Amino acid sequence: SIMTTYSNRCKVVIIDNCSSDDSFYKLKKCIGSSDIYSDVTLVSSGKNGGYSYGNNYGINILKSDYGCKKIIVTNNDVVFHKGAIEKLENALSYDEKCVIVVPKVIDENNLPITPPTRKKQNILQLVGLISRKNCRYRWEDIMELTKIYSFSGCCLAINVDQFEIIGFFDENVFLYNEENIISYKAKEYELSIYTEPMAVVTHFQGKSTGKSNLFVEKEYLKSSLYYLKNYEKKSKLVLLAYLGISKLKVILKILLNRCSANISFHTFNREILSYFKSLY
Repeated sequence: SIMTTYSNRCKVVIIDNCSSDDSFYKLKKCIGSSDIYSDVTLVSSGKNGGYSYGNNYGINILKSDYGCKKIIVTNNDVVFHKGAIEKLENALSYDEKCVIVVPKVIDENNLPITPPTRKKQNILQLVGLISRKNCRYRWEDIMELTKIYSFSGCCLAINVDQFEIIGFFDENVFLYNEENIISYKAKEYELSIYTEPMAVVTHFQGKSTGKSNLFVEKEYLKSSLYYLKNYEKKSKLVLLAYLGISKLKVILKILLNRCSANISFHTFNREILSYFKSLY
C-alpha cells in the first residue's frame, strides 16, 4: 500500500528478524521479480532481537545509508489509505519539538480502534483493574492535528533527529510497551507527540505476531515489569503486586477461553519468575 498510496518516491526498508517460516526468501524472490520494487530493500537483522531491535536496525540503515530525516515505522499488518503518508510527513514539520506523529487507526471493518491517550495511565489502569477512559481521547473528538501523550505503536512517523535525542527504541523490551517508554522519554525531554486524524491506516490486528496467547501474555508482562521498574521507578512491592494480579488474570483467561499455546503455563510461570528475579 505504500507504493500505491504515496505520490512521491520513497525508500522502503523491510527488516526480517530471522523469521522461521521462510518469509525472507519468499519476499526476496518477490522483490526481485518486478521493477516496481526497485526502491525496496530487504534486510535480515541477523537475529530475532524483538520489535524494538528490528525497528532500530531499519532506522539506522535509512539514517546512515540514505540520510533520511523523516521515517515511518510500521507493522507489516498495516495498510495505508490514500494521502496518509503525505499528511504524516507534513505534520512532522508542524512543531520543531515534534518527535512523532501517528495516524488514525481503523480495523478491517472500518471501525476506529486504539485512540491515543491524553495523559499517563496509573498502575491500576495499566494492570486493567480500572477503566482507562479518562486517559483516552475519543476519535470523534479529534478533528485536527492534536498533541497527545501516548499512541498505538502499529504505525508512527518520526523526526529522526528528535528521536535520536530520546535514544531510539529501547531494545531491552522484546515486544510491547514501546509506546509507554517512548511517551515517557518524550515528556522527559520536552518533545511533542501528535496524532493526525486525516491520515488513516487500517490495522489488521494481531496478524504481525502470529504467536500463541501465552507467548503474548508473557512478553507483555515482561515488558511491563521492565517499564514500571526502569522508567516509573516502582518499588519491588508494587512490582510484586502487579506480577501477582497479572498472573491471576492469565489463569482466568486460560480457564475462560481455554486458549491453546505453544508453551505450558508451568513454563510461562517459571520464565516470568526468572525474569522478575533478574530485575533485581
